[in-house]
Amino acid sequence: MYQHSRCGMHASLLGPRQFGVGIQGGCEAAIHSACCYLQTLAPNHITVKLDFANAFNSLHRPDMLLSIRDCLSELYAFCMSPYSQPSFLYFGSHVLQSEEGPQQGDPLGMLLSCITIHSLITSMGSDLMLSYPDDLTPADPQEMVSTGIQRVMVEGSKISLC
Repeated sequence: MYQHSRCGMHASLLGPRQFGVGIQGGCEAAIHSACCYLQTLAPNHITVKLDFANAFNSLHRPDMLLSIRDCLSELYAFCMSPYSQPSFLYFGSHVLQSEEGPQQGDPLGMLLSCITIHSLITSMGSDLMLSYPDDLTPADPQEMVSTGIQRVMVEGSKISLC
């Protein structure tokens, strides 16, 4: 099995916690994992669903580029071209500068988003942590979930997520 040396990521890059990239039938796998966990939910354990607001359009591009550089360096030069400078969006006679998040229609957009939030997700260390792609579902004892949510709020805001 391929293991990336600097990030310790396996061939799927983001598994087993993220199901949106590199996992065939990822959504179904996440649902089945959650159902199995919930059927044996221990006392005082809870599960919650968190959803980042406008995550794809909010991520700081420098953070996306750093994540790619650190975790998937072979794509770094390729991603620098479209994301190192603002891009232009045209709507009729209006021109807007796009400066945050993956570009609309970028086939690497999901990967860029998921890699950028990967360390945030893994830092929670929950019994169950499912992410698809910007929706998080942690499950743990109530106090651990509460602490994890606070960490996600603080650390997420550093990369422009709320």
